[in-house]
Amino acid sequence: MALPSSHTPRNSSPRPDPRQDPAVSQLIQAKGYNPTSIDLNPANTRFFVIKSYTEDDVQRSLKYEIWASTEKGNARLDKAFRESIEGKEESQRGRILLFFSVNASGHFCGMAEMLTPLDYSSSSNIWAQEGKWKGTFKVKWIFVKDVPNNRMRHIRLTNTPECKPVTQSRDTQELPQEAGKEVMKIMAEYTSSTSLLQDWLFYEEQAAARRQQEVGG
Repeated sequence: MALPSSHTPRNSSPRPDPRQDPAVSQLIQAKGYNPTSIDLNPANTRFFVIKSYTEDDVQRSLKYEIWASTEKGNARLDKAFRESIEGKEESQRGRILLFFSVNASGHFCGMAEMLTPLDYSSSSNIWAQEGKWKGTFKVKWIFVKDVPNNRMRHIRLTNTPECKPVTQSRDTQELPQEAGKEVMKIMAEYTSSTSLLQDWLFYEEQAAARRQQEVGG
């Protein structure tokens, strides 16, 4: 979603380990990111790849715990979410897990769970390209870490005619069950020294500067 940002901080210069920043460390603990114990064989779960044109928007999703896709993408995710819960007892309801990747980044950057259906009456102005994305849904981030594409290329989209690697997925591409579980397992077990959290303070400062400009007129 959104247009490419001119800022690509983690691609331009090395950053310190995010866990060394007290504010980021507190955030990880408070949110429970990157759990060391998680069910890697979840029942009634569907998996989708989310592609973003800009890291800025993924950062904002991380902060505000919402997401929005294209009209077609929103409809696909909303349909999947409703199918996972409608007419089912709470214990039998499914889950929708989303694997995030920024275009041309060369890695996946995390996994979040879709918590609500699309709210088409609610649009957010937090995105880099304001006014373009209609509707929002709530998400809960689970993993926030960079996992290189070369760890995933062997996993194939066997539910498509081309059978391309999962790393070539388009936005809101659904993954076959076994492929989704394998991506999740790799993401859970991979030890990464980089993540979106490394630029958390940069984006906070950037947002504060924009607010100050708006107030100043």
